[in-house]
Amino acid sequence: MTQLERADESQIASHFQQNLTRPVAIDLWTRKESALVRSDRDPCVHCDDVMELARQIASLHPALSLTRYDLDKHADRASEAGVARPPLTAIRANGREVRFAGLWAGTLLPVMIDSIVGISSGATPLAQESLDTLEALPEVMPVELLVAPYDPYSAYMMRLVYALGIASRNVRVDVVDASEYPLLASRRAVTEVPLLFLNERRYVGAWEEPDLIEQMRRLADGNDDPVIRDSVPVAPFMTEAEAQRAAQEQQQQQQGRATPGETISPGGVILPGQ
Repeated sequence: MTQLERADESQIASHFQQNLTRPVAIDLWTRKESALVRSDRDPCVHCDDVMELARQIASLHPALSLTRYDLDKHADRASEAGVARPPLTAIRANGREVRFAGLWAGTLLPVMIDSIVGISSGATPLAQESLDTLEALPEVMPVELLVAPYDPYSAYMMRLVYALGIASRNVRVDVVDASEYPLLASRRAVTEVPLLFLNERRYVGAWEEPDLIEQMRRLADGNDDPVIRDSVPVAPFMTEAEAQRAAQEQQQQQQGRATPGETISPGGVILPGQ
């Protein structure tokens, strides 16, 4: 079960106390898995983990409320809301909503915490030119981002696209931890992350804010020409199970290189005598 350490709870509570300005609703969609293995959908591996994490976060400030829905019991509501895969967390405030499918722990947790604060205040770090472009979008643009927690670019991109959704009603943002959904990743032919979909058009790699805004403007104008980026940072895609095996193998290799009396830290630095 995923739980926050007491020190982390205290730090997040203090952050909320200083920065939350308006109430924020947290909607959590989960599903109780049966003993039967379904080959047509990914199981909700982390439903209990996300529920526990969301409860802890919501308990840290009175402005936060948590509502839990069961994807099967509330099927009609799920269909209306466009919820297809659990666990899905939606954070709502000020007429804005951003979503995350999967477990938002580890490297992704700080992004969710800052997004809760951002959606509460409505403030984002976006440039005024970006805000003007978003305001001028003629219709709502769906933005879907596929990420993985082991990828250093995913958290950055998650923060950027959430800022879009917080800043404008003209952007609908969904972020998915693709590593938790092998069937989805296979259907989408995911080989690298982050992977971005704008109006269902596929773009691999991380973006700088001006380039992403320009690409959105072009699509809104009916121009499919891709923006030429100076670099396209990516990481190879792995499922959660594959990433865990890779981490274990790396740890074993590091331990094999250690000499007697030495241990190796998670970062790979040899620390004599510890």
